[in-house]
Amino acid sequence: MAVNLNDISTKVMKLMQGNGLKMRMFDANSGTSVATPESARFFYVKEPNMMIHIDETTKELKFHIGQDVTIDNEQISNMMTGFISVSILSD
Repeated sequence: MAVNLNDISTKVMKLMQGNGLKMRMFDANSGTSVATPESARFFYVKEPNMMIHIDETTKELKFHIGQDVTIDNEQISNMMTGFISVSILSD
C-alpha cells in the first residue's frame, strides 16, 4: 500500500495538538514555515525540546528529542507511543 505523507503529516499535527503542544511546521525543501500540515515535513516543539521529521525518501517518521529531555517524561512517552500508532495505521 502506498504511503500518503500528507495524511501522516495531518495525523502528526493532530496528535501533537491533542497533547497540548504548540508547534511550528516547516516544509522539507526550503525549511520555510508552513501553515498547513499537509505541506509540513518537520514539526518543531520548543517545550519540551523535540522535533518530528517525516522523511520523504525513506518514508520514515523520525522523532528527535533534545539532550535535556528524557524519554521517562510521561508526555514524551505518550507522544512516542502515539507516533508508533500513526506509522502503523498509515501503512
